[in-house]
Amino acid sequence: MALPFRAPVYRSYFEAVSGLYRQGPTAFYKGNSVRCMHIFLFHKFNTELTLLTERHQGDFELLRAIKQTPFAQEFLLSSTIDFFLHPLHVAEARFIMQNRRPNFAVYHSLVPGFFTKTPLREMLRGISLHIPRNACIALSNGALMTL
Repeated sequence: MALPFRAPVYRSYFEAVSGLYRQGPTAFYKGNSVRCMHIFLFHKFNTELTLLTERHQGDFELLRAIKQTPFAQEFLLSSTIDFFLHPLHVAEARFIMQNRRPNFAVYHSLVPGFFTKTPLREMLRGISLHIPRNACIALSNGALMTL
């Protein structure tokens, strides 16, 4: 538990309690605020973009064509939002994996810590993994809508 970006492993209740005592109760909840912000922003952007496409559906032929294909609509909408919010995925993972102790904590906060110390290419690493996940979600939503 002494290295940054290394997940703590608890093999017994005693180790979990001693880790809780050494690092404090907030050590078990690192990254939850970033996850809550990600969930809130995802649903907010999803709602706003859905309403925007509904409003301007008659203006653009492409929007009408996408609207008629539920898979394309769901896939493009969720992929766009996930690509935009991907740095929050990386931030959440980094906050969870870093050690809570002050001398090992690489990022102490989100904006002055993570976003100023992490290069953009590292924030965008793994962004293509959203494509198959969103394709499976869009396929499952389409299958559920046809039942």
